[in-house]
Amino acid sequence: MKITPPKYSKIFAGHDDGEKWAQYAQVAWAEVIADLESNGLITASRLRSVDRYVRLLTEYEFRYSAISYQGPVIIAESSGNPYANIEWAAIKNLGEQLNKLEENLLITPRTAKANVDQKKQEPIPTKADKYLDRNATAH
Repeated sequence: MKITPPKYSKIFAGHDDGEKWAQYAQVAWAEVIADLESNGLITASRLRSVDRYVRLLTEYEFRYSAISYQGPVIIAESSGNPYANIEWAAIKNLGEQLNKLEENLLITPRTAKANVDQKKQEPIPTKADKYLDRNATAH
């Protein structure tokens, strides 16, 4: 399967810091692909998910620091009334989407370890296996 990275320079061209975003996305994409390849998890559907993951991750990384300190409620300067910070809620939602994609791609530390452990683990023969094998060859 040919793996071609998306053209993040075109994807993020409309952003003020589009070049920085594209560079970050290219590095993130290469890291995730390398991780999936090392665990034998590359499929066409996963490649599409990696692209979505990298786009969300890039946006999250660049926007999180600017928005997260504000918190979920902002006080209006003009009236002093509190109102919901929609940008904060969006960043929180982005984080949740990233977590789901990481789980689906098997790139979280927990899922990656489970996948590697499963590959390394060979079944240990038991007395019952030996008995069943002996009976299977006798018939």
